[in-house]
Amino acid sequence: MPNPELQRINAFLSGFARRQAGHIVDLPGGFAVYDDAYAHSRANNQVVIDAVVDAEALPALAEEALGHLPHRLISVLDHAGGMACVGPLVRAAYTHSTHLVMLHAGPAPTSKPADEVDLDAIRAPLTRRRRRLLPDVDNEVVRHLVDRHEARRGGAEIVRFLGARTEEGRSPHGPTSTWTQGPAWRRSRI
Repeated sequence: MPNPELQRINAFLSGFARRQAGHIVDLPGGFAVYDDAYAHSRANNQVVIDAVVDAEALPALAEEALGHLPHRLISVLDHAGGMACVGPLVRAAYTHSTHLVMLHAGPAPTSKPADEVDLDAIRAPLTRRRRRLLPDVDNEVVRHLVDRHEARRGGAEIVRFLGARTEEGRSPHGPTSTWTQGPAWRRSRI
């Protein structure tokens, strides 16, 4: 992906996280976002690194910012910066994963595989999906993970929820709302 587009995408992701947050704390190299209404949501309570950061200091920085939560998520938006953080974060018991963002530069498709829906229309499929993926969590965790989609509306001027249905009117796979890019690390307390 050409550099100007990647910079624009990273700026959008950083801004989106800031705009949807209930509370923001600036940190060296980035910021932490928090939303007490969705305390079980990693995406709503995480550290976002969008500038140069001391990779060796990042685990302690994240612990200080997220230590009151039962989980940790660090999203490093710059690929090279994220790769520099792999060693220190893996040593601190984080798991490394990479999120892929693809840019479509051609004409918009003419087919209509999905329709815009209200959040209430996808609440039941989202709940079923979370229950299937996380069978051992309590109802409060599932509620936070479903209802957090409401906070997405604050992330950008236009936020749309899309839903696709089979000919029988059922959701084939449930809605998806993952939109991060760059190396990300997750660590859960045991």
